[in-house]
Amino acid sequence: MKPAQLLLILLLLLPLCGNSQRPYRKIATQDVNQRLEKEHPGLHENRMAIERQISKYQRPPHTVEATLPVIFHIVYNSVEARVSEDQVLSQIEALNRDFRHTDREIHHPADTLEGFAGKAADTGISFCLAAVSLGGGVPGIHYVRSQVVVWHTDDAIKSSKLQGADAFDPDHYINVWVAPLDGGASGYAQMPGGLVETDGIVIDYRFLGIGGSSVAPYNEGKTLTHLMGNYLGLYDIWGPGHCKDDYVDDTPIHNAPNYNMPTSGERHISLCPMGPIDEMWMNFMDNTDDLSLNMFTYGQKTRMEAMLSGSGPRAGLKESSTVCFDVDNIAMGDDFLRGKSIYKANGDNKLQLYPNPTRGSITIKLEGEAASAVIHIYNSFGVNMHSVNAQLEGKLQTVTANCEIWPPGLYFVNVLFSDETKLNSVFSIVR
Repeated sequence: MKPAQLLLILLLLLPLCGNSQRPYRKIATQDVNQRLEKEHPGLHENRMAIERQISKYQRPPHTVEATLPVIFHIVYNSVEARVSEDQVLSQIEALNRDFRHTDREIHHPADTLEGFAGKAADTGISFCLAAVSLGGGVPGIHYVRSQVVVWHTDDAIKSSKLQGADAFDPDHYINVWVAPLDGGASGYAQMPGGLVETDGIVIDYRFLGIGGSSVAPYNEGKTLTHLMGNYLGLYDIWGPGHCKDDYVDDTPIHNAPNYNMPTSGERHISLCPMGPIDEMWMNFMDNTDDLSLNMFTYGQKTRMEAMLSGSGPRAGLKESSTVCFDVDNIAMGDDFLRGKSIYKANGDNKLQLYPNPTRGSITIKLEGEAASAVIHIYNSFGVNMHSVNAQLEGKLQTVTANCEIWPPGLYFVNVLFSDETKLNSVFSIVR
């Protein structure tokens, strides 16, 4: 092995080295945002104006729900850094689990610590892959091969001119860049009120998703949960500095981030001037191991709601909830990724597409007990490219659509049978 290659491997492994050979998560959000404020003096006042604005937010009596579209830019130079579609999908699952508080199993006696478990909130916020295909692959997942091996926290990754990837409409989509990071950083987010051209989240690929390529003890997808909280206006629970205010009333003052996996009933006592009080080490905005993190508070929920409200700095995201890509409606997995035909069934009705991918035409094979079916083919922007009625009467029916003049990319097939069952699938066009 050449010395230069050995040095490169050591640099990649360095962020994962620590005591007892285990990684330690380093959230670089505050460092990056403080740098941006120094480089752009107007940002600090902009953020203070946001604080004054959201302090006036009045929660409506009903539950506020929002589904926010996410685009993942996978910027890679190695096989390891090119995380799989399944890994990305597991991260969406983790975000929805955490923000909707669906995993109510408490892995620690949090309710014995100042009643913290009683403060755990369903934020009403969900996430989806954006129905935008930037590279002809799965919508919401954008693969970019780069000559850069390791990235700094200087936002160069957010520029295609610097071998990264440009953000896609950051006012209406959450852009997440996934790549190897140096300096021990696990990730960082730009908080509301920053520059449009650098808005979004950056995360080291080893901290993305559930299991798979993510590293223990940060393999439950909660690093991006923390960073998404930053992006939606939550400070780290220790504030912008040790013992600083995080602008949330129902979170206690923290000395600094907590680490490791606290033992059952273990108390972390804040020694800040307004202490001593128990620290909320199970909050997603702290930094203990993933299995320790379990909750957002109602105060944090309200703060994120305010950021997404009509006058809030993240309001544009709520306007984009209709551009979600429903991964449950396509047959993904190995068949799709390897380019085989896709077979789906709903009761007695069956759907098959081939060849997939295609260069000139797509054959849609239908079979079922329904009398007829209506077929629609849409591009990734929701434009209806082709529609046709098919008569079945319990027989096999084959329909071929000529797509020679359609541009390369991903296309969606929607079939509505006369017995009101539905089947959906996807195919890609390559040239």
